[in-house]
Amino acid sequence: MNIKTGRFLGVMMIAVVAAAMGSIVYRDGPPAGEKSDAKNLIPWRTDLESARREAIAADKPLFIEFSAGWCPDCREMETQTWSDAHVAEAMKAFVPVQIDFDSQADLVKQFEVKSIPTLLIVDPRSGNIMQQSRANVLLPDRFLAWLK
Repeated sequence: MNIKTGRFLGVMMIAVVAAAMGSIVYRDGPPAGEKSDAKNLIPWRTDLESARREAIAADKPLFIEFSAGWCPDCREMETQTWSDAHVAEAMKAFVPVQIDFDSQADLVKQFEVKSIPTLLIVDPRSGNIMQQSRANVLLPDRFLAWLK
C-alpha cells in the first residue's frame, strides 16, 4: 500500500467514526436532566394525577405524550412540533402531560403504550381515550390536523 492510499483510508476511517459518534449522540438525545436547545413552548406537567385534577377544574381534556430522552422521533417532535407557536396556541385547549416511558411503567401499562411517541387525548373524569396517535412523528401541520 502506498502512502496516498494509506492516508486516504485513514481519513475515511476518521470520517466513519465521526459519523457513527454523531449517530450515537442523536440516538441517545441529551443527557438525563438536560433539555435540547429547542424552545419547547408547551407547559408540560409530569404528574398525571395532579394534571387530571387541574383538567377537571378547568373543564379541559388531558393531552398525554409518552416519550423518552433516547427516542429520535420524540426529539424531532420536541424540536419541530412543541416549539411551533401555532401548536402552542392549540394546546391551550388541553392540560398537557409528558410521561417518561422508562420511568412510568405503571402508566405505560395502564394506557397500553407499546411504542413512542404515543399521543393521547383523555377525558379526565372517565379516563377514556378520546383520540390517539401511536408511534408517529406529527410535525406541526399534521399535528394540528390530527387535533381537529
